[in-house]
Amino acid sequence: MTTEEEEEEEEEEEGGGRRRRRRRRRKTTMTKRRRKERSIITIIRKKQKQKKKKKKKKKKKKKKKKKKKKKKIKKKELIKNKKNRRP
Repeated sequence: MTTEEEEEEEEEEEGGGRRRRRRRRRKTTMTKRRRKERSIITIIRKKQKQKKKKKKKKKKKKKKKKKKKKKKIKKKELIKNKKNRRP
């Protein structure tokens, strides 16, 4: 970024005797300290954006677990099981 210095110039016109003000802005470069602070801030912002992107990528839809069907026991098997039991 640049800082702006303002200069005012006054000029007199011969005919009407009006005064005209003209402002000239001189742009100067930032001080080293401010530039350093700015760069640190931008680096931090970039890192935060990257973290957000990573978080968005990580979020995926969870797959629904399929329910296991219970095996139906037939009457014949029930009878067999009863016979096989020890008294």
